[in-house]
Amino acid sequence: MTRYLLAADADKIQDLVFRSARLRQVFGGSRLLATFCTEIEQLVGLRDDEPPDYRKIINAGGSFRLSFADQEQAMLFKTDLAAAYHWATGGTLTVVGPEEYADDEAFGLANQRLQHKLQAAKSDSRGPVAGEHISLMALCASCGRDWAVTYGTLPGEPEDAPDQAPRYLCRPCWEKAQVREAGRDLFLDTFRRAIEQRHSHLNSQQMPAPRDPAGHVAQFDPTGYVAYIMADGNNMGAHFRTCQSETDLKTMSDRLEAAAWASLAEPAANLLELMDRYPQVRPHHHPDDLPLVPLIAGGDDLFCLAPARYALDIARLLCQTFQAEMATIAPVTITAAVVICKQNYPYKLAHDVAEKSLETAKQAVKSLDAPVSAVTFQVITGNSPTAEEPESLYRSTLRPYWVWPPQLALNGHLAGVNNAGVSLQALVEQRYALRNLPHKRLVELRQLFGPRLTELGSDNIPSWTGEMDTFLARVRQVRRADWPALKGALTALGAEPTRRGGFVWRTVTRPGEDAFSAHGLPDLIAMWDYAFDLRRNPADYEAEVQ
Repeated sequence: MTRYLLAADADKIQDLVFRSARLRQVFGGSRLLATFCTEIEQLVGLRDDEPPDYRKIINAGGSFRLSFADQEQAMLFKTDLAAAYHWATGGTLTVVGPEEYADDEAFGLANQRLQHKLQAAKSDSRGPVAGEHISLMALCASCGRDWAVTYGTLPGEPEDAPDQAPRYLCRPCWEKAQVREAGRDLFLDTFRRAIEQRHSHLNSQQMPAPRDPAGHVAQFDPTGYVAYIMADGNNMGAHFRTCQSETDLKTMSDRLEAAAWASLAEPAANLLELMDRYPQVRPHHHPDDLPLVPLIAGGDDLFCLAPARYALDIARLLCQTFQAEMATIAPVTITAAVVICKQNYPYKLAHDVAEKSLETAKQAVKSLDAPVSAVTFQVITGNSPTAEEPESLYRSTLRPYWVWPPQLALNGHLAGVNNAGVSLQALVEQRYALRNLPHKRLVELRQLFGPRLTELGSDNIPSWTGEMDTFLARVRQVRRADWPALKGALTALGAEPTRRGGFVWRTVTRPGEDAFSAHGLPDLIAMWDYAFDLRRNPADYEAEVQ
């Protein structure tokens, strides 16, 4: 029987979700998208008395694959779907097709043609588009982009709050806030169910979303820093193009959605268990609120807010869980970018920094061609992110760091992975191993790994290495007890020290790049306060000798 396949993909989901002044409205944007995907029949006005004969193959995360029995109905639905999406969310939807197919073999070809058409349509410039015009108008005070349709406070925000005076608001911002306040919470309910599916002894159903997400999460860090973690699946388009039937495509989509929620739920569950074991970790204000806050969970696109102290271990668990969940049907990996910043740093800017870092890390993963995920990270001090380090013979970072599920044997890929860098697990383990390193030694290491490290070359590297070796010799003589842990870190994050215990750079070879020398110790020092292990007693890290 001949059927007709339609494909659609939401445009600029991050822009849609972040088009608000308040972080809590980001919840509403993600929930609005989830609601549209699950209630597509109610949101799309059917033109005929008889509903169209169609099947939903994919309808999650802003992506749709719909199969119709009638070509005319598919064309009508195509127009209605785009209009309904804009009406419901204020965003735009790219829709292509329909493509005709009659069996599983033809479906695979139709799906590949639609995938190529979708990519071409989304990358094609559509030229100027006429906006709405009116003689008397006001822009939304929340997003600053759309025309206002109402005047007042956002749903759920008290009118007497000092920063919540009535203001002009557009329909998308109003809808996001309204969805956030609605009793039915498809977005976070899915997150809570995923936590309990993986850790049945935890009761997360009674844990509300924090009204001030960044302020709540900042309570886990004594300096008020938070972590934004962005993640994206690697080479997902190629994996979807391999689907040769409706069943294959739906299985891939369903598994991807489950893996995305599981990868957020696993570190969240570990945080909850940590809070149960060590009550001193629990925040003083609203201690029962969710400790990890998902902001975007659409397909393989993830963005969450997490406690800064455990940022690296959370990213490690996220990547491991995602890869393990997807391994049952395909060798899918993921890349994550961690951005550490003050709680009041604009979340949209943090997202932009993460996106840029993610792009570079994904290129490294792609060139490596091994079944490993990757994590990169950056600390924003003040108002500016760290400048990109120029390519040179000696570098102050080994980023990105590799992650893979412990049950996965890399076999023939292990040598290539080791030559291309270090595992993130090693970085977290060495932070714990060096927990008793005196503060004075840490300050000295920070000075050695200062800005001038990026200027090292063949002419001045002997001088710098001599300074480093002198420092290490002093550690061996003055505090001999500190030497084994420091030697272990030097080896795990670099190379085997010389017989005299000198500093040895790690030679890094990555496909498509010239070989360079680097060491993981500068990364560990930069992330010193954000590499706590979720399995360890946090009091162990506080026992550092001053």
